[in-house]
Amino acid sequence: TTFPPGMTILTFSTLYWVSAVTISVVSILFRWNRLVYPRFKEGRSIWNVIKTYKVNYFSVNPHQVLDMCKNGKPSDADTSSLVVVALAGAPLTEEQILHIRRCFDFPNALVMNTYGQTETSVNTLGFNPARDPNDMKFLTDKPLSVGRPMPGFTYK
Repeated sequence: TTFPPGMTILTFSTLYWVSAVTISVVSILFRWNRLVYPRFKEGRSIWNVIKTYKVNYFSVNPHQVLDMCKNGKPSDADTSSLVVVALAGAPLTEEQILHIRRCFDFPNALVMNTYGQTETSVNTLGFNPARDPNDMKFLTDKPLSVGRPMPGFTYK
């Protein structure tokens, strides 16, 4: 997955969390639009934000995304702009991830488990189907996985 300049990023993370700092810095470096929204109030309103601002990358915690998907995707929701939905901040069950994927039209939007990345220095593991076609198979078959080592990283 590539992220060209001009992408719109939405996250509700506060700056005390390293993921929010990373997204803030990376959005400047890559010339992305970081959408600033007051706070997550309830899931229904966020579908409208995604539709109105054509969000491409959405980083969301399990509580928030499950609130959004509890009644399925609304009929008037438009997620066609979404490239990635990054699930972060807490673990999810496989059943929950599969429910969220149905809600966001996976694989049109890549719904990825990114929980635990802050403990590994942020984004050392991941899936990138554009770089390696096997990643799409792994992403589909192993919904609980956070991915394979990114280029330049190894593990034992």
